[in-house]
Amino acid sequence: MFSSEEFRQFAKRLGLRPLVRLIQRPIRTIRARLVFGRWDVTIHGNDYQVMKPKNVRVGTNLSINHGVFILGRNGIIIGDSVTLAARCMLMDGGPVGQGNSKVPKAREDATIEIGNDVVIGAGAIVLPGVKIGAGAIVGAGSVVVANVQPGITVLGNPARCVWQRLRAESHGPLPAALMAAGGYSKQPTTLVEKKAEIDG
Repeated sequence: MFSSEEFRQFAKRLGLRPLVRLIQRPIRTIRARLVFGRWDVTIHGNDYQVMKPKNVRVGTNLSINHGVFILGRNGIIIGDSVTLAARCMLMDGGPVGQGNSKVPKAREDATIEIGNDVVIGAGAIVLPGVKIGAGAIVGAGSVVVANVQPGITVLGNPARCVWQRLRAESHGPLPAALMAAGGYSKQPTTLVEKKAEIDG
């Protein structure tokens, strides 16, 4: 029996690569539909992992990219229209194995909740007990250890607020920390002034 890599090499030698791609996409989609129990899950790669799918609940229009890892030991709730970028991890529990029995391992198990319209960037790690509000963005490579408010963009290790998403009706003020870090000379009041200030 061929492994998937051997099958790809064999198909490449015979010039059947486009046919293999045509076959693989429906297989990925069917696998995701079986794992998550939904028909509107979009998969952009074969190598995602869900360790305990029975503990993972997802909303509509979930998008999963290459290398996403979802543990699902305690419980993960994912809202509607969520994007999980390449190699991000949702870790709702501590170490899986016992390892060295002489060294005690602390383990925290808590549910992760992700709201609607959230984007989790490439390589980001969401740790146990975190709640991410609707419309939030987690930057690439961030480690989320605390709750994220709705409409906030967080970056870094540990993840910190760097931007608050603007609402069309209010065009609310920029966060004071961003004003100080970005060197803005005054508080812009309209989107046009904000763009002019940034382009400066």
